[in-house]
Amino acid sequence: MGLQLNSIGNDLIKKSYIKYLIDTYNELILNDNSIKGYHKKSIIWKNLKQKFKNHPFLMPVKDFHSITNYIQKEIEDTKAGRKRIQDGEKLYKTFKEYLDNI
Repeated sequence: MGLQLNSIGNDLIKKSYIKYLIDTYNELILNDNSIKGYHKKSIIWKNLKQKFKNHPFLMPVKDFHSITNYIQKEIEDTKAGRKRIQDGEKLYKTFKEYLDNI
């Protein structure tokens, strides 16, 4: 089955923002030695599928904010994310900031 017309996967800007957030998450966990295994990058995809019962790109656009809020919280909850927040650093661009840089 292909992408539905109203799916996030058909909205290239929303899809690329989710990909940007996932890449940000992966950057933060790659150096986290408390997470074992070679599949660190797949953790977020597995968690998303488990939480939303579907691949994020197959979900309706109306679920975009729920998905991005979830990923942002996951970013903030990484070891490096908590440290950077404590140091006053910004972890990711908001969707509006992301749009402004396109």
